[in-house]
This record gives sequence, structure tokens and C-alpha cells, in this order.
Amino acid sequence: IVGGVNGVFPTPSLAVQQLHQRGMNGPVTFKIAPGTYWEQIFISNIPGSSYQNKLTLQSESGRNDDVIITFDFQSNDYTYLLAIGEILNIEIKDITFRPLGLYSTSIQAASQSPNISVVKIHNCIFHTCNCQDYPDKPSIMVNHSFGLDSLIISNNFFFGCKSIRIWGVGSYSKTLFLSVTNNSFIQNSYYIMIGNYDKSVFSDNLVYTDQNGKVLISRENNNSFVAKNNRIIVNGVWVTIFAVRDYSTIIENNMIFAENSRGIYGENAIIHHNTIVVKEHAIHYVERTNELRNNILISQQGSLFNNRDPVSSINSNYNVLFYPISYPLCTHIEQDTPTVVNLATWQQLGIDINSQWGLPLFSKQTDLHLQP
Repeated sequence: IVGGVNGVFPTPSLAVQQLHQRGMNGPVTFKIAPGTYWEQIFISNIPGSSYQNKLTLQSESGRNDDVIITFDFQSNDYTYLLAIGEILNIEIKDITFRPLGLYSTSIQAASQSPNISVVKIHNCIFHTCNCQDYPDKPSIMVNHSFGLDSLIISNNFFFGCKSIRIWGVGSYSKTLFLSVTNNSFIQNSYYIMIGNYDKSVFSDNLVYTDQNGKVLISRENNNSFVAKNNRIIVNGVWVTIFAVRDYSTIIENNMIFAENSRGIYGENAIIHHNTIVVKEHAIHYVERTNELRNNILISQQGSLFNNRDPVSSINSNYNVLFYPISYPLCTHIEQDTPTVVNLATWQQLGIDINSQWGLPLFSKQTDLHLQP
């Protein structure tokens, strides 16, 4: 037990300090008593750490709002509430992170060696304090340059501008599996997730913001990216929702309402069973083939598609399509490629032969379930 009347250690940082000195010969759980803890915690090089000997930091009560880790950052040095170094298996759960000041990163995992394996972050609350500058100061920041097998982020609440940033450089020896599931991202105004990661899943998340932002999810040169079963409501002005240029991308069963934004900027993407309502360009095709099946795609104030390659690269059918008839159906990034004026011309090119044109009746403006 950490903190409170019955605490063996008064604060989490002192408990971790003892762990560094004494090591661990089995799984260790620090149950933190309710309270506000003003400190920075650094965990690394724990003797006896192994995949079987997992370290867990969690609220004693199991609530995620009664243990608050906070600190006031007035400089750009060591701006973390919890830093994770070399440890093979760690789980952080049921804790609120509330950084103060100009600079803020709640959890930083810097894997500069192969001695870090699994990081799990579950049922926590994250706040970011600076929404204007320093895009490299998100709630969770991970460097997997030379290691880290798995990063699992589940059932958390993110409030603020920047949520997750992940990058890896050099010839790292392991492939990072990233799982971001069942989280709520509220009022983010810079990004939800950006960076370099390998195999990744972004599923069953709720995103809501009426703030202005840039790109919700940005990723290039990924080996595998899956986004499914997410509900995304963006009322602010954003450049685009997904910017994914990867070797294998699956985007399916998502509801995306972005009244003042563009939709999916994709390459080599399989896009199935989504409902996407945006201002313009529900789909950006960028080189190579995209496959669209059984989607509802709506652009409210502009063309539906924007393409770089010849339209012969597009594999699309059985969709419901809608765009204002005063705009062309498909524009092109390359100036010397003609636009496609309407659905009839589109279908003459062999695309969307069985698709329908029309505006479905949704339950509400932002609830994209269809009326019975």
C-alpha cells in the first residue's frame, strides 16, 4: 500500500525508489491510496524484472479519479509525470494524470534498448495543459527505437489537445504492436495519435471535439493499421480525420461525422461498412489502389473524392454516395487529369456500378445510425 494511513510507503516515488534498491522476485503491485501526489516518478532497471514478474501501479480503490499524480512544469527538461525505462512488463491503471505549467507529458516510455517488453495503460484519466505549442508533449509519448513488443492503451479518458505520440528510428530489433481500444478522446485539438508504429489497432473508441485541429490520426509506412468500430464526432475545423499511407490498412465499421473537415486520406486502404459525413472529400485517394465497399459516403460542401492516380486504380462498388450536384464527383490532385463530373460518368468508367446516389435519413445530425 502506498500513501494514506496504512501506507508502507508515503508516496509512489519512494515506493519505486525502494524497488530499485531491493528488486523483485515475483509480481509486484503498488496500490496507491486516494490523494494528490505532487511528484515525478521514474521506473527503470528493476532487478528481477521479467515478463512473469510484472509491476503494477494502480489505485487502491479501483476508481480512476481518486489518485492524482501532478507536477508543475516550468521548463522543457524532464517534463513527465511517469517515465518508464528498462522494465520488461508494467501496467498503469486507475490513475489520474494532471500535469500543470507550460509543458506536459503524463507517461513517457523511452525504449532505447531491448530490455522493455510490454506496457499496459488501462482506465486512466489524462489531462494536457498546453494546447497551443509543443506538439511533442502529448499525454503518452513512446520511443520504440530499439525495443518494446507491445503497447496496450485501453479504457482511458483523454482530455486536452494531444493524446498519443509514438516514434521509432534506426534499425530497431522488435516490431511494436500497438492496441488503442475502448478509449474516450474528448476535446482534443491537435491530434489523437501520430508517429511511427508497426502493427496497430485503433478500435471501439469514442472521439468528440468541437475544437479546431489538424489530423486526428496520422501514420505513414506502417506494416498494418486497422481502424474499426470507432465513433468520431468532430465539430471543429480539421484538415483531415485519417491520414494513413501504409502497406496494409483496413478501415471498417466506423461512424465519422466531421462537419468542417475532410475525411480519409488513404493509400492501399480497404474501406468497408463505414458511414462518413464530412465537409468535402470523404475519401482522398493518394496513389495506389483503394477498395471501397458498402459505405455511406457524404460530402456536404464539395466533391466526394479527390484522387492522384488515374481513376482506374479505384476499386469501389455497392456504396451510397452523396455530394452537392454543383460540385464534381471526383477532383484530382494532378492538374492535367480531368475531373469526373457526376455519378453517371463515374459509372461509365466502370466504378460504383451498383452504388446509389442519395442522402440517407439519419437518426440525428451527428448520430449516423439510419432511421428504421
